[in-house]
Amino acid sequence: MGKLADLAGEKFPKLSEAELKVVCSVGDGRLAEVDGGTIRADLVQFVLGRTGRLARVQVAAVGVRGAKIEGELKLTGLRVPSLLALENCTILGGIDASHAQLQSVSVTDCTVGRTSFEGTRIIGNLDLSRSQFEVREAGGSDRQTTNQGCLTSTMPTLTATFRWKRQG
Repeated sequence: MGKLADLAGEKFPKLSEAELKVVCSVGDGRLAEVDGGTIRADLVQFVLGRTGRLARVQVAAVGVRGAKIEGELKLTGLRVPSLLALENCTILGGIDASHAQLQSVSVTDCTVGRTSFEGTRIIGNLDLSRSQFEVREAGGSDRQTTNQGCLTSTMPTLTATFRWKRQG
């Protein structure tokens, strides 16, 4: 195993086959083909956060295709210099990227629980194509939405208007 896999194995005993695919793919920026396997949200956060000894490990991108991501993906306040790409994943615990600074984010063809990008700064691209999100409206009621468009931005500050289709 490589250095990242060793560090992940220390923090997360008994890495699943799907989780090993993820940590082994990040150095060269490949999407990890998980094909229905389950990975822990904490593992994705650990790799993206790059703190402690992990800060010296080169992480080109964290990319996952076809996984069930277990738990809430908490990126709150993180500075993430790598691409985060999730494709055809289920993240029922949601994503909280409040007040994070992210390089580029692609969440396509995914089903995602409660999601917050409040105060988030995205430096590169944002792609939420064909994903379904549960969002909290002002006033506190929940609803499920489907993103009908795609936004790509390379501006230092991202301001966007999305077209959402109300589900039920």
